[in-house]
Amino acid sequence: MGRAADLAAADSLPVGRLHLRAHPVVLGLVGDDPDRACGYHNRPPYPRLVLRHTPSGSDRGLLWLMEQVLQLEAYGDPDLSTGDDVLRALLYAGLGALAELPDLPQPLAPGLAVVTNVGSRGSGGPSYEPTGQPRWVGTLAMSVHPPHPTD
Repeated sequence: MGRAADLAAADSLPVGRLHLRAHPVVLGLVGDDPDRACGYHNRPPYPRLVLRHTPSGSDRGLLWLMEQVLQLEAYGDPDLSTGDDVLRALLYAGLGALAELPDLPQPLAPGLAVVTNVGSRGSGGPSYEPTGQPRWVGTLAMSVHPPHPTD
């Protein structure tokens, strides 16, 4: 691959989403539904996790290794039937699952970025939506590089 293709392949989001959608602890907290274990949007059914990029981190001079900051959000039902205890447990199960990534064989799937480090960027906590919908948010930094040409 050329540098542009390498840098485009160094994306932590698909790796994180794939891992969360298959993680047994996370799945157990969301009724074994992979879409709720890590979806793309805040939509029913709840509770659910959403993983997003944030405009932060370091591209380290556009070379090989990048640090990307991700935000993990645990959403509860807008009718407030999902308690903070459930959302906290789901958020920290997700953060813990993502922290396991550097210890797993890499890449998780062909063409995915290789995760070398995952670290917290502050403790998670409640951050309700303007509508009053319950949400817990945590941030983490993930160091990734493109897959090796043989991966």
